[in-house]
Amino acid sequence: MPIKPASFSTVNYVCQCLFNDIQSKNALSLELFDGMQASCGSTQNLDLDELRAGILETVDLLKHQLLERAAAVGQSRNSVLPIRRLPPEVLFLAISYAMAEIDNHNHQRRLIQLSTVSGWWRTVILENASLWGVIHSKDPEWIISLALDRSKDSPLTVVWEAASKTRNLTGSESYRCSIKPGDFFKLVSPHTGRWRDTTLPKLGSEGTSTEWLKQHRIQLSQHLRQLNLCWDGPLSTKNPVTGFSGLADHLSELKLHKLHVYSADITRILAASIQLVSLDLESLVALEEQNNQPNEASHPTVDLPNLTKLTLKWLPSSIMDPIVQNLHPTTEAEVSIAHDMTIQRNHDQTSDAFASFVARLITNERWVSVLPTSTNVTLGPLPAKVELRGPLSVVLSWLRLRCLPQTTQGYSVELIIKSDKLGFNPEPVIIENLKHFPK
Repeated sequence: MPIKPASFSTVNYVCQCLFNDIQSKNALSLELFDGMQASCGSTQNLDLDELRAGILETVDLLKHQLLERAAAVGQSRNSVLPIRRLPPEVLFLAISYAMAEIDNHNHQRRLIQLSTVSGWWRTVILENASLWGVIHSKDPEWIISLALDRSKDSPLTVVWEAASKTRNLTGSESYRCSIKPGDFFKLVSPHTGRWRDTTLPKLGSEGTSTEWLKQHRIQLSQHLRQLNLCWDGPLSTKNPVTGFSGLADHLSELKLHKLHVYSADITRILAASIQLVSLDLESLVALEEQNNQPNEASHPTVDLPNLTKLTLKWLPSSIMDPIVQNLHPTTEAEVSIAHDMTIQRNHDQTSDAFASFVARLITNERWVSVLPTSTNVTLGPLPAKVELRGPLSVVLSWLRLRCLPQTTQGYSVELIIKSDKLGFNPEPVIIENLKHFPK
């Protein structure tokens, strides 16, 4: 429907109201307005530039006032909405449940969006520090710093991911850059005592984490549930020791790769982590404490009754033995073992912790196939994947004399011999072990 033009009397009335408002809002001379009101057809006595400037300034003042009034109307309307009647605790829970469905790399951006819905939402979001506890490398540095500040003392989820295509808030995919690993570690390392779920697969990149680890230990948080630390690049004697202090009673996932660690730290952490579900240790270099070295009998007992995934690869005996000494994984557990038999300690003993552990795996299945090659022996088809690396003269003797005799129930052995796998002219001791291998 077309708008009906206002009558001249209406226009004159509005004009008079504007003049009155201008006089009350703007510091212009009254003579200017009096002259304008008196001059209907003559404009020769008016200063048009001054009039134009006065009108524009007054319009700005009136526009600002109208916006303030519109904002007040909006706040008044929002105050009577049903959701506004919710207690702040209930709104916080609603926002928390909604944020749980958001990908970590979009968490902070969505939270910032929600804080702009209304003043009340912003107040609730800012007053609940736990909402800000997701730190992701695909956020810019200013957002990461903002989240670390606003999260206060709340537990943190810390994730570093390489740049890649990721789903954004609109549901489409876009390429997201990632802050450099060293810069990211520099931001999150002062907050190790607040880590709850932490994934850092690029330790050592750019030297920042190297310098920090030379001077600090990683303080395990009482809230810690997941810890994933992997060194970036090959192992080197120059790599710093990754030391740990504290315990993590609620730890459910632990992954450590290519780190220099203290054996006592690993044993102590695992002994206290009875809720552990997934354990993945690979290529760790063990360093013993120079002062107050613990002896074998002082190792705390590691018992992981809830373990469903176990990966132990290329570990020194000082780390491997305390872990597997009392470990009894079920047949449902996913187990992968790779061990260098040339570093196995106490070769003169008739039994050891690792031999007993492999015997328990064989007992669970009641039979085992043995496939020797020139460099290793593979056991299968156990629920576990077991690779024993080393000279056949060492591995076969260890398996035949120290491991298999410790099985507690009858079992069958399938010895798979392939001439092309054994190499040319096997040593006599290898032939002797194969001849006396149990059937």
